[in-house]
Formats: sequence, structure tokens, C-alpha cells
Amino acid sequence: MDDKQLLELAAKAAGNVDVVDAWRGAPSHFERNGLGWNPLTCNGDAFRLVSEFGMSVDCSDIPDAVVAFLNSSAAVASEKIVNGDIEAAARRAVVRVAAGDFD
Repeated sequence: MDDKQLLELAAKAAGNVDVVDAWRGAPSHFERNGLGWNPLTCNGDAFRLVSEFGMSVDCSDIPDAVVAFLNSSAAVASEKIVNGDIEAAARRAVVRVAAGDFD
């Protein structure tokens, strides 16, 4: 699944996120309350997903992977840490869980 598909599914699950269509050749993007929304690149947006969905994020496997999960359910997504970027791995795992893209 590509980033746009992940974001679309996560936005739909999160609610009140608008897809702003492309204008003059710019790619479409997502907004929440009139502000840009991209939990794949913004720690704040990803953290809001964590709190809205009641997720947990486990970084105990550092330096290998980060895992995000919904409480004790089977909704689990793990992401390998690339180039030491723990935050990027955590954001992607969180978005995957929100989007329903589980391991």
C-alpha cells in the first residue's frame, strides 16, 4: 500500500479529516481543522492518532523495529527502523494501525 492510500484510510478512520483536491498541478493533501494533516511526517498528527484510537507504541526492540497496536487486539503493525529514524518508523506503524494495515 502506498503512502497516499495509507493516509486516505487513516483519515477515513480518524474522521473530520478533509482531502483537499489538487489545484493547479499541486498534489491533493489532507487537512484537519483547516491545517495540513500528515501523520507520516508529523509527530503531532501521529500522536493524535495514538490517543484517538487508544494505541500503544513499543520501541523496546530498538534498534530493530517499532510496534504499534490497539490494546490487546490483533491490530498490530511493526516497522523496521531505517537509518536510525525511530520516529519515522513509529509514525508509519501508527498510521498502518489506523488504516487497518496489520501484520
